[in-house]
Amino acid sequence: MNKYRFIVLGSDQNAYGQVRAIHQITNEKVDVVAQSQLSATKYSKIINLKIFPDLLDDQQFVKHMIDLYHEFDGKNVMLFPFPCGDTYVGLLARNSDILKNYFTFPFNSYQLTDKLTDKESFIQIADEFGLDHPKSLIVTPDNYHKIEYDQLGSQFPVALKAVDSVKWLDVKFPGRKKAFILDSKSEVDAVLEASFNAGYNGNFILQEYIPGGASTDRVLNCYVDQYHHVKMMSLGHPLLEDPMASAIGNYLVILPEYDHELYQKVKSFLEAINYTGFANFDVKLDPRDQQYKFFEINLRFGRSSFYVNLNGASFAQLLIDDYFSDTLKDQSTLYCNDDKSKHVLWTAVPDDVFKNYIKHDPFFLEATELINRGSFGDTLTYDQDLSFKRKLMIWHFKSYYRKGFKQYYKNKKEGSE
Repeated sequence: MNKYRFIVLGSDQNAYGQVRAIHQITNEKVDVVAQSQLSATKYSKIINLKIFPDLLDDQQFVKHMIDLYHEFDGKNVMLFPFPCGDTYVGLLARNSDILKNYFTFPFNSYQLTDKLTDKESFIQIADEFGLDHPKSLIVTPDNYHKIEYDQLGSQFPVALKAVDSVKWLDVKFPGRKKAFILDSKSEVDAVLEASFNAGYNGNFILQEYIPGGASTDRVLNCYVDQYHHVKMMSLGHPLLEDPMASAIGNYLVILPEYDHELYQKVKSFLEAINYTGFANFDVKLDPRDQQYKFFEINLRFGRSSFYVNLNGASFAQLLIDDYFSDTLKDQSTLYCNDDKSKHVLWTAVPDDVFKNYIKHDPFFLEATELINRGSFGDTLTYDQDLSFKRKLMIWHFKSYYRKGFKQYYKNKKEGSE
C-alpha cells in the first residue's frame, strides 16, 4: 500500500470533527457516508458526501461499504472506516468477518465487543479487574415489578438508563430521556411502564446516585494499538451538559485534565483484556470516597472528543501510525494534558451560555482564563472551511443551545448518566 484514505461514517458534529482532523493531515477532501445529512456537515467544501437512506440495514451496509471499496480497487489504497456513533460501531462489529477483508480497522472480537457493550457483563469485568462502579441492578421486562432497591444502598435518588442505546433511539413516549434521575419507586415504575409500552424490549440498568452533579463527571478517551498496547489517553472534565431530555449526558464544555493514577488504572485494564482501538469511558469522581466510579465503556471515541484534538492528539494520525506506517508500536504512550500551560478548552455553546450557566462551577475561573488567553476552540469552526453559508449554519447551531438552556435548564441534581 502506498496511500491511505478515510471513510467517515456519520454526519453529526462528531463526524465533522474527525473530517476536520483528517483534512488537517491530508489537505484533501474527506469521504463521508451517512444515512442522512445533519446540519454539522452542511455547506462544507472539504467533504465528499454520500447519503444512503438504507445504510443502517446490515445487509445494505455491507453492500454499500464493499461498493465503496471497489471505487478504490486497484489503486493501492488502505481504507480506514471511521465510525462516529454507536450505530456505526455496531454495524462494523456485527459485520467484521466480511468487512475486515476490505477495510483496515481495529476490530475487537465480537465476543469481547458483546461483553463490554452489555452493561451487566461490563460490571462483572470491572469487578474482575478492579474498576470501581456504582452499585447496580439490571432491570428486565420480566423482573421490573420486583426490584430489590436495598441492593443499591441509600436507595433514592437512583439513575436509570436503557442498556441497549441503539434500540432506545427509536423509543418515543412523553417524558422520554437519554437517562433518568428518579426520586421514588413510583417514578421508576412509571418510566419502566412507559418504556415497555412504547415498544422497548431491552433491559435497563438501575444504579445508585453519585452525588455532586456534573462537576464530578469525567470523560476519558483512549487509543489501543493493534498489539494491545495503550498509546494515547486524554482525560476531560465536563463543565456543562445539554439540558434537553433527548440529549442529557451530552457534554458541551470540557476542560482538559490530567490524572496519572487514573491513566495507569485504565491502561492496565485495557491491556489485560487484550483490547484494540478506540475506547471512551464515562466516569464520576465520587465525593464520598474520592474514588473514580466507572459507568460504561464505549467502543468508540466520544461524541465530544474533539477536545482530544485541541489538546494535542489525533485519532486519525494514530490509525495511520498504527496500521499504515506501523510506527506507533515504537512510540511511547501519550498521556495528554500533563502541562496546564498548554490546555485548550473545548466548547460547543455561545459565550453567553458559557458565562451564565457555568459561573457557579468551581472550575469556572480556570476555564475563563483559558478563554481570555485564546486557548479555546470548538468542533465546527475550521478556518479552512468557513463559507458564508457555513458561518450562518454554525451561528444557528450554537443559537439552538441558547434557546435550549433558556427553556430547559434549571438548577437541579444531575445524575449518573
